[in-house]
Amino acid sequence: MKELPTQLHNAMIDGLTMLLTLRLSGSPAADTVAATAQTWSRVLAHGRAWDEARDVSRFQTAFMVLANETNRWPSPKDFLDKLPPPPEPLKLEHHYHLTEEGKAKGKSALSRIQGVIKEVLRD
Repeated sequence: MKELPTQLHNAMIDGLTMLLTLRLSGSPAADTVAATAQTWSRVLAHGRAWDEARDVSRFQTAFMVLANETNRWPSPKDFLDKLPPPPEPLKLEHHYHLTEEGKAKGKSALSRIQGVIKEVLRD
């Protein structure tokens, strides 16, 4: 079964450990903590594409929000509900302004290309 990438798995373990120290109602028994972590890893990995560089801080934020807002042991769905959206990708600005000279050069190049194509098709 698919599991989380290493850095995300480690962030998940840190988050679950933090939640365990809070002794929330419904926390897993000590002898099931490893199985709980493995289940969380598999559930979070299932059908999702994670990016370690982008998502570690999102995992940390979601666990911190859970720790602040819940009184019961959360499910992976609760975690996903608290997961912040991914950051917007950087947008490049377009500063290209075509001059009249540039337009003339472009038209000239297109005319030459059309001439070459006509020559090739004529042969």
